[in-house]
Amino acid sequence: MSDFTGKGYLARNGRKEPGSQQPDLRGKLNIGGTEFELAGWEKEKDGRQYVSLTVQPARDSNRPATRSTPAGRGDTAERNSARLLESWDREND
Repeated sequence: MSDFTGKGYLARNGRKEPGSQQPDLRGKLNIGGTEFELAGWEKEKDGRQYVSLTVQPARDSNRPATRSTPAGRGDTAERNSARLLESWDREND
């Protein structure tokens, strides 16, 4: 089996409906063996183009999506985001 740790992809969201707030880009990222889902929105500010990203733990395809609890109350997505950033810092120091 291939090792995809530290690798991922981001591609056009072919299912985005015109005028919707769905992400322009979708992808996955593997950090330390943990899968994350990426979503990106193409934006422009002061004449400069950029992509705004969100990162969240990958959903189990066998489970329905659930809403996270408010921040500061055991928010799993927030804890995982913090772990992702810590991992990124360690790898890039």
